[in-house]
Amino acid sequence: MKGINILNMTAGMAAVLLSVTLFSCSSDVPYENTDYSTTDNICFGISDSGNGTRAAAANEAITTDRYVLRSSESSDTLCVRAVVSDGIGKAAAKHATRASMQTTMYDQFNVVAQLKKSDGNIAPRYYMNEVATKQGVVWQPSSSIYYWPDNGSLRFLAWAPLDAELDESPVKPSEDVNKTTIKYTVPADLSKQRDLVAAATGYNASPVGGVCAPVSLQFKHLCTAVVVKTGATMAPGTIKSVTVTNVRNSGTYDMLRSAWTLNDATTSYTVSPNMATGSTTAEGTKLNADDATFMLLPQTLGADSKLEVMFHDNISGRDRLLTASLNGAEWPMGKTVTYRLSITPEYELEFT
Repeated sequence: MKGINILNMTAGMAAVLLSVTLFSCSSDVPYENTDYSTTDNICFGISDSGNGTRAAAANEAITTDRYVLRSSESSDTLCVRAVVSDGIGKAAAKHATRASMQTTMYDQFNVVAQLKKSDGNIAPRYYMNEVATKQGVVWQPSSSIYYWPDNGSLRFLAWAPLDAELDESPVKPSEDVNKTTIKYTVPADLSKQRDLVAAATGYNASPVGGVCAPVSLQFKHLCTAVVVKTGATMAPGTIKSVTVTNVRNSGTYDMLRSAWTLNDATTSYTVSPNMATGSTTAEGTKLNADDATFMLLPQTLGADSKLEVMFHDNISGRDRLLTASLNGAEWPMGKTVTYRLSITPEYELEFT
């Protein structure tokens, strides 16, 4: 797309351009294991269906909205652009000592199996309540060997990671064979936020002859990854903090419907990189550092939602609080939203 010169004003303070990008891939976790061996006991494989929309974000990005970024100490207005493309971003999968995106399946996940008996009634206890652990190309129940029931069928519900601080699950606070949901409140501490994934199957009948392929689980990313990066031009100064305000932080996810129901309560999340910027700052530098990524709930942001940037301007020697309304912005489930901050001392914003 051709660059469009939006503003050309006299120097005085930094201008900030933010672009919101949803990177290309799929909301389903791309975990592929196709070398399934047959077995007479229950084990699990991870499928990768429904990923036909993968493509490069640069080829599919479209501008969906523009906002105004305004300084609290000036009447000057600055521009914000939202750029959207399909999919979820990729990052190296590491043990989650901080919030990070998973691009390979966790080595362990929680799994329960609901038994529907041949008379159509649901058994009062789960047939399986286990932690499944990766062994080769499949995941096996950790503590016991489970065989298919002679009669009836099994529905499997699975979720990960094990260290996610869930408010409720099918087995928390107690086992509930009819529960197909998880409840979650996003921690304020970035290091405790997790890339939640979950999967559910229909009812699987016992295989003929008792020998079958592993049960195929298609996991979905449940959160929206929010990343902050530098743009093409950075003025001398320091990005002290970036805050997303008044976003809904808790809700209930139904694993059968693959849908969230969010509560009305809101909170704010802040990253404080205290990152020095200047003409040599590389474009695309992640302010959050390393693999740190906000893992927040998918939602349409409300009238009180804002993006706040605290920038120390070396030219004037002052801190500048810049805010932009995010009212109506979409955070889709299983996708990555990237805010890119370009700061120039010339008040010249070029959209490319």
